[in-house]
Amino acid sequence: MALVPGAAPAAQWPRAGQAVCFTRGRISFLRPDGSTGSNTTGQAIFYFGPHVDRFREAMRDLGHTFENGAGKSPAAGGPAAHQD
Repeated sequence: MALVPGAAPAAQWPRAGQAVCFTRGRISFLRPDGSTGSNTTGQAIFYFGPHVDRFREAMRDLGHTFENGAGKSPAAGGPAAHQD
């Protein structure tokens, strides 16, 4: 898997992913001191493996998944989303 900024230009996204999940909202990260840091943009999580169904299930509560679109959303000519 690869975590990339959701606002990154599509040309910078991984091309070989089997699926992508666009997160709802923003993911918070823990700093070394235990405090949380906030992001200024949303994220996209790309999956590179044979078990897209497992990825889709694992991402169900995080966002919407798209399969075999090499990072393309439906608006960019990619496949339809799985609405879980």
